[in-house]
Order: sequence, then structure tokens, then C-alpha cells
Amino acid sequence: MKRKPLVLALALSLALLALLLACKKKEEFAPLKKGAPAPDFALKDMSGNLVKLSDFKGKVVLIEFFATWCPPCKMAIPELNELQARHAGSNLVILGISIDE
Repeated sequence: MKRKPLVLALALSLALLALLLACKKKEEFAPLKKGAPAPDFALKDMSGNLVKLSDFKGKVVLIEFFATWCPPCKMAIPELNELQARHAGSNLVILGISIDE
């Protein structure tokens, strides 16, 4: 299995997240403390249901930010699906968050 596309997609996702965060006003964000829980957020899933990060408390959550126009992102999706399938029933949850409008 090739890891390069997944690493590239994750790096691109982090860069996109950094760009999104840079567009927000600095006073909107409080610094996170090491070991502190991630701040809760809520988004709608593809069915319109509200999903909160706190719904997965106690689990390992991998958050993938992607865009449908991003080739590396599209290449990473099957690998993330496989990872989720391999760890079905475990403590791992993979959340894919589209930054498309």
C-alpha cells in the first residue's frame, strides 16, 4: 500500500485548516493547553443530522479536512475508508469534513 498519497493528503488538509484558521479573527480562538480536551464543535452530516465532537468522547478521533476539488484528498479517501473498516468496532473514529461550500 502506498503511503505517500495519504501523507500528502494529510499535509494538504493541515495546510487548509491553517488557512481557514488564519482567516478568523485571532480573538475568536483561545490557545489550547497540552492535555486539554479539544473544543467541542457541531456540524451537520450528509443526512442533515447534527454531529458533535463530544459525541465521540473517550474515542480516538482522526479528523480529515478535505475538498472534492483536491486530487490528493480524493486519493486519500479510499485509504481512510480502509483504515476505518480495519478498525471497525475499535476506539477509532474517522471524521471527514468537507470544506467545499
